Amino acid sequence: MFWGTPVQKRSAVDKVEKRPNTAPLLTISSAKKHKFDPFEKKIKNPNHSSSLQKFSKVRVDGNERIFSGSLGIKTNSRPKTIGTELTPNKKRKDNLLLIGGPQFDQPPISSIRAHDEDERVSRGKLFPVNLCICSYEMSAEGDIFRKFSNKHVIGTPVDIIDMSNWDVTDSTLQLVSRIAPQCTDLSCPKNDKVTDKGFVEFFFRTTLVSKVDISGTPFITDSTIETLAKCCKQLKELNMSACFRMTDDSLAALGENSASLRVLYASECPLLADNGLIALSRGCRKLVNVDFSYCPLLTDRGLRGLVNRSFDLTQVKCNGNEIIDCSLFRVPALGQEMSCNLFISCQVRSFILQGCAEIDDEKLSWLGQACMQLKSLDISNCPLITSVGVDALSASCTQLEALNIIGYGKVIDYAICGLAQKCPGIRALDLAGHEILSDMSVSFVISSCLRLNYLNLSGLSNISDTTFVPSAEIAQEMEHLKGTPEYLRSVRDPLRSLHLTDVFNLSDASLGAIGILYSRLHVLDISNCHMITSAGIAKMCKFCTALKSLSANYCPRITDKAINYICRRCIDIETLCLSARKNTASCNKISNKSLKKLLANCLKLKVLEMKNRLKLTGADIKEIAAIDLRSITLAGCTNMKPMGVAKLALGCPKLFHINISRCKNLPRKFVDELYRVRIPYCE
Repeated sequence: MFWGTPVQKRSAVDKVEKRPNTAPLLTISSAKKHKFDPFEKKIKNPNHSSSLQKFSKVRVDGNERIFSGSLGIKTNSRPKTIGTELTPNKKRKDNLLLIGGPQFDQPPISSIRAHDEDERVSRGKLFPVNLCICSYEMSAEGDIFRKFSNKHVIGTPVDIIDMSNWDVTDSTLQLVSRIAPQCTDLSCPKNDKVTDKGFVEFFFRTTLVSKVDISGTPFITDSTIETLAKCCKQLKELNMSACFRMTDDSLAALGENSASLRVLYASECPLLADNGLIALSRGCRKLVNVDFSYCPLLTDRGLRGLVNRSFDLTQVKCNGNEIIDCSLFRVPALGQEMSCNLFISCQVRSFILQGCAEIDDEKLSWLGQACMQLKSLDISNCPLITSVGVDALSASCTQLEALNIIGYGKVIDYAICGLAQKCPGIRALDLAGHEILSDMSVSFVISSCLRLNYLNLSGLSNISDTTFVPSAEIAQEMEHLKGTPEYLRSVRDPLRSLHLTDVFNLSDASLGAIGILYSRLHVLDISNCHMITSAGIAKMCKFCTALKSLSANYCPRITDKAINYICRRCIDIETLCLSARKNTASCNKISNKSLKKLLANCLKLKVLEMKNRLKLTGADIKEIAAIDLRSITLAGCTNMKPMGVAKLALGCPKLFHINISRCKNLPRKFVDELYRVRIPYCE
């Protein structure tokens, strides 16, 4: 009923009829009763973002379409990828990261990367709050909603809230805290639109939170952590890495209120210092895993208090802290110049000290004496460590299972032989960069360490076929003694990852021996091994049928025959890199026939890299069975034709990265059309 005179009534009707077409999206038909929407005030602002308007429109009309990870999507289209913004009136050209050739008038690579980083931070769509009462199952890659979760009753608040792929504001957090007060797990990383206001109210209402990830949120301060510590007494895991405004007050608040805290990640927080670490250690006695990497103000004084009071501490990560030198294990004796170790049996099982340049052999020996039960150690890029320190470490820590000593070539054979003899149960060993090592030490490691799962020998230019061939011959002879005690003692655990980049003296015989020794190999990197040919690839593929990743970049003797063996034997391969060096004869040794076979036979292929292959055109591609292909690099394939690239783009629905730089046969109009065709999920 309209109260007023007939003249007033007619003027009101005229105003309604003359309303412009840019009315707020919250305007609904008269058949529906208007409901309160907390976003209504923001939507009516015409200057607000289109993504928020689109989201609110779907929320108003939400009863007509159940939200299942796709907003405003046609019913016959594929499920919506989370990170893509829906703008139906404006075609977007950044859903597919496509790098064109330099002959086009395109922005430089630096601007493209900057644009991609902006898109990653600004996801383009606000977190839909109805996910707080509807739980979904996602794809294995975590990018597509597949179906409703059978473990959750729709309409009841969820316990786990993941905002990793959405834009989040303070208003969103405040609303979510009212809808799901029983939340126990919050993940809201890398959001630059959230401040202390949103987090303070959220943690004040959700007092049952036990796991929080707010890493990479630049505008929050100590107030957020203080509220979290005071209100959420059950907090067990906290990730506040790259929160640059956090100070020692945050660590002190955690030490006073969070006695149940077990995991703390606080890397890249430049204002944290020793006093905060000491205050944290006084209250958090149950810490198991801590990460204080790239905190330049931390010293051994703070770590000493933390390690001394946290009796359950097993892993300490301090990458890139140049002041830390492991002097926390040193206690000077009164009246004497000698020193002893601080802890006779330190409980820490894993130290990650990559890039701590002040650690030398003496301090490494202190660490070994204090942590005799040490199982994992990363001392890569520590230039003062030599063979003396490695030998002293292996003598003390006989239970060592993982060692990373990537360095500058100061470790020689006797230290590695002693390591293999004293630590036979080692599972992961990284020796990359130590050019002085020879066949003697590496072959001793292969014959003695039968439990290896990961081995990196990249850059060891002195090793040759005598590293692998003798051990393979012994393994073949032991097959005749199968079932005997001697055979059981010689059985190896499956090596999953082997890296042999820049090992120039490696030949086909070594690849055959690798296939015999490690038949269940998953990852193999033989890039820049000039003596490897297609025959060696054939020998390896005969045994390593479970191979998932092969990198053979810049191997000039590999031809189409190698691709044929891979397609017949290694059908489960997911990553294949076969690039050639520019302006060499190897650019013409792989033809279009190989690309056609790979796309037709390797069903699980996800990453393909074939740079500078001049014979690739793509014109012969007829069937594409590799529908899981995510990334393909064809840079420098100057004869690539538009039809071939179009077949790849249309035949691989999950493809998101194409590198076609320096492909001269691809005109600008084709690149623009390719962008338009590869815009999925839009109306």
